Amino acid sequence: MSQQPILNPGAAQLNYTNGVSIAAQPRTITFSEALSNKKLEDILISEVALKYIEKLPLADYLGMSLSPKMLVPFPQNPEAVRKYITGRLLGSGSWKTIGKAPIQAGINLMYLLDNCQLTINISEARLQQAQKASMAAILFSGNFNYNISQDIPEEARINQLKQALSFWQSDMVNFRDIVINKFLTAPEPVDTFQGGGSVFPTL
Repeated sequence: MSQQPILNPGAAQLNYTNGVSIAAQPRTITFSEALSNKKLEDILISEVALKYIEKLPLADYLGMSLSPKMLVPFPQNPEAVRKYITGRLLGSGSWKTIGKAPIQAGINLMYLLDNCQLTINISEARLQQAQKASMAAILFSGNFNYNISQDIPEEARINQLKQALSFWQSDMVNFRDIVINKFLTAPEPVDTFQGGGSVFPTL
């Protein structure tokens, strides 16, 4: 473990040196992993979640969500973050000029995919870097939500949950593709969209 377990009456959290964290609270357990530059085949989080399900098959599972996040820095032009959200995504309107400071905005979008429902939240963020000043960025937060049927036998519900978990790689690839090709690809060249992004998933 990378640190001592965090325990209190309402929650518990375990953090491991490989970047995997497990947090439990009433009715929810979250498996998360810091990816950095990991390849998809090196990600451990799905195996950890699968082992948990196999060890505790009698739990009353209601659903599963894969929650990838992509942080896209704007190092050259910090104002481009706000302009991108309020200008390009939201368009024009007098509602932008209320108050004495530039409006801050976040967007929630919902999509119905073949296997699940996808929600994407887009908001302003700051990228914190060790020994460096923070940097303006856009945070894309996704949620691939899979519901588990409650009116079927227990074994069938577990199989349904495992099947949802098996989609994690395609969901990760799909999320990155949506962010890069649907949101960050401008009709004309925009140099503030250039640069890297980081993706970190939560189950």
